[in-house]
Amino acid sequence: LDIFGKIDEELQSANPDLLIITDYIKLVLDYCLHAYDRQFKATPMANNDMLARFEQLCDDYYESKRPQTDGLLTVQYCASQLCLSVNYFSDLVRGMTGISPQKHIQQKMLSKAKNLLLGTSMRVNEIVHVLGFQQPQNFTNWFKKMEQISPNAYRVEQEKRQK
Repeated sequence: LDIFGKIDEELQSANPDLLIITDYIKLVLDYCLHAYDRQFKATPMANNDMLARFEQLCDDYYESKRPQTDGLLTVQYCASQLCLSVNYFSDLVRGMTGISPQKHIQQKMLSKAKNLLLGTSMRVNEIVHVLGFQQPQNFTNWFKKMEQISPNAYRVEQEKRQK
């Protein structure tokens, strides 16, 4: 309140200095950022619970038929299911894990894709549908980006290693 009072005083003066006002506003914003960051450190148990709920949400999504009907799992969907804003949810996950929620979702999806490639005889086109991709080429490009190898080549390589 003291800072806002000083801003008001400066605005009421005969010749307000915009640099001083700007500095006061920066100071208020710094306090806001500090308070925002502090809340992640103040409630680690609640944050751990939220992270566990996020993990479970991802697992449940890929174990259900939702990818086939709703498409790929999104950060927006997860945040809404956890009753959080997307920005707060993203900051929370990044603060707890060091990676973004999108990266976390992609790692979960990659694990599911690998399990389907190695643990089933499903064709890549079927796996595409199970994971919620619209086009097989989108899945293949994504998988190559993540693993530097195509899904079929990954399957062949892993089967050779197991023999």
